[in-house]
Amino acid sequence: MVIHKETMRSANEKSVLQRIFTEGPISKSQVARDVSLNKVTVSQIINKFISSRLVVEAGSGDSTQQGGRKPELVQINSKYGYVVCIDLGYQELSVLSMSINGQKLDSRHTIFGNDDISTAIEKIYEILVEFQEMHKERLLGLLVSIHGIVHKNQVIYSPFWNMKQIDLADTLSKKFDIPVILENEANLTATFERDYSVNEIQNAVSISMHKGIGAGIIIDGELYRGRKGEAGEIGQTVAFESENQSLEKSNKIEDVCSPQVILARIKNAKNWNI
Repeated sequence: MVIHKETMRSANEKSVLQRIFTEGPISKSQVARDVSLNKVTVSQIINKFISSRLVVEAGSGDSTQQGGRKPELVQINSKYGYVVCIDLGYQELSVLSMSINGQKLDSRHTIFGNDDISTAIEKIYEILVEFQEMHKERLLGLLVSIHGIVHKNQVIYSPFWNMKQIDLADTLSKKFDIPVILENEANLTATFERDYSVNEIQNAVSISMHKGIGAGIIIDGELYRGRKGEAGEIGQTVAFESENQSLEKSNKIEDVCSPQVILARIKNAKNWNI
């Protein structure tokens, strides 16, 4: 198997940057040990990050028990810029801004009374402009969490919003001249667990239960998307209550056991008037 040199360099840079993000302040030698690269390669990568101001020096660490020179530490530069994360839930919008090192800066939450995506987009515009006026650093990018099917940065299906005529990523990217990433909400929870759990995770399923039910699937350390991003749509699976039940009378799994359905059954059983 032939691996292109640029591909290998990019993979190494991502590994080093992720280690600095999760463990910083951290020494170059410790990064090298953690990502299994030689010290020279790691030093070159980190120096490149320092030159671009993405990473900054953070003083000296403690000497080892054997003594010797104290290691120089590095960390993500919180002043480099900020990113915005958006969750498009059921007729609601949650927006979070955070510095590039993961520190929360501000947040907004809006509830809508309809599924008109144009209304939500206008609200996103309003909030992002507000953030740009508020934060001194530059806006680096935007992540949008979608409850539905996402394939090649396009929303294929959303049960909450009508997006058939909207290229959401392109619309937001052109408006603010920034990269925009769309991803399924359950996939995001799964990749977060893979990347930031204390123990290394190679295989996992993360179940997300809201108004619908979805799953993020990790196999051999990689996010499994399936055909056109449909792998985690377990809530759409047809559930038959009897062997001879017809397809027309069947329910989807999320029609049977989503949080809203369970709560409704409890209310009915208790005769709650809420």
